[in-house]
Amino acid sequence: MDDTAENSGTDEDANDSAKIGDSQGTTVDAGETPQTEGRGSKKAVLEDLARERDKRQELEAQFFQLRDGLAAALGIDQGETPTPEQLTEQLAQAQAETKAAQLQLAVWQSMPDGVDREALLDSTSFRKAVSDATPDNIAATINQFVEDHPRFKTKPAGAGVRDLNTPATPSAPLDPIAAALTAAVGRRHA
Repeated sequence: MDDTAENSGTDEDANDSAKIGDSQGTTVDAGETPQTEGRGSKKAVLEDLARERDKRQELEAQFFQLRDGLAAALGIDQGETPTPEQLTEQLAQAQAETKAAQLQLAVWQSMPDGVDREALLDSTSFRKAVSDATPDNIAATINQFVEDHPRFKTKPAGAGVRDLNTPATPSAPLDPIAAALTAAVGRRHA
């Protein structure tokens, strides 16, 4: 038993003497000498790491400068980071504005002839009627609304409109007094 205890003790001493510790607490085999100069040396590796860190910090600074410049150009306030609730609210508002703009464009494009556009667009009941319409069925919705509300119809161009610079052509013959008056008025203005 003593032989094994002594033998194991001498093996440990041999292992300890084969390793040499450096100032950083790492151990190097006694047969190797630590590299202090050259490509794989500790000093060269640390210098490479320092250069890489400097490059990364420079790129980060350029990125932040670009981001801030872009945000300023777009009018985005960088002072305060919005909360998820604020972002959700902004998104909902933007989607509602987009839907309203698309609907308004579809209404203008689908507006039939013979309709008083200004009065129709000013009507609250018309806006309610088309608010639920999709761009696909907007024309049918507008036509149905105009049929249900004939006050928004206008007379076709030329129908019922008389050019006041030309004399009227009566369908029935004028009585002699009316004819004399028309002739006298027409001569005086000629």
